[in-house]
Amino acid sequence: MVTRGRVKALRTLVLALPFLAVACGEQGATLTGDSLVVTPCDDGRSLVMAPVDMSFDRLEWLRNSDDVGMLYIRQGWRDPTISNAVSVQFLDLPALLEARRLSPGTPLPMEGLARVTLTLEARCPDAVQPLEARTGTLTLSQIDLLPAGRIAGTVHFDLLDQRADPSAPPAGLNLTLTFSKDLNDKDPLTGWGR
Repeated sequence: MVTRGRVKALRTLVLALPFLAVACGEQGATLTGDSLVVTPCDDGRSLVMAPVDMSFDRLEWLRNSDDVGMLYIRQGWRDPTISNAVSVQFLDLPALLEARRLSPGTPLPMEGLARVTLTLEARCPDAVQPLEARTGTLTLSQIDLLPAGRIAGTVHFDLLDQRADPSAPPAGLNLTLTFSKDLNDKDPLTGWGR
C-alpha cells in the first residue's frame, strides 16, 4: 500500500538523484583491443580474449608528489586481490601539462611519461605478475589536477608479459584504454580522494 508519506519520500529521492550524481562525480573507463592472452590464468590454462572489451566503474586518482600521479581503475567494489584492475602511472606530470598546453589533443609518446599495467585478479587468479606497457601513445583530452578538476584521455598500447622471452609477441595487441574521472569526489569505500 502506497501512503502519502511514501509518495512524498519517493518524490524527494527522485528530485535529489541528479544532485547526488553530480556530487559523486562522473567516471568510467573501457579497455578495448584486438586480443589479450593471459598465461597462466586459472589451473594452468590460458585466457584468450579476441576482441577485448572490458569496462571499469571504479577510478581513484592518487598523487603523492607534484611530479607523479596514478589513475587506479577497477571493476566493482570488491577487494583489490579479486578485482580486475588497470593502472595508468603518470611519471612526469609537469611535462604532460606543458605538452598539453603547447599542443592540446596531440598524442604523446608514453616513454618516460606514462606506464600502463593490467591485472586480471577476478578472471585469472594464477596470473600474479601484471602485464605492462611502457610504449604507446597517450592523448589527454582534459587534465586539470586542481580540486574540482578532471582527467580524461586515451592510451594506445601493446601489453607485454615481462616474464616472457623478449622476442615473444605481446600478450595484448592494439589495446585502447579510454578513461574519464572527475577529481572532486571521494571514494565511498575508503573516503580517499577529493
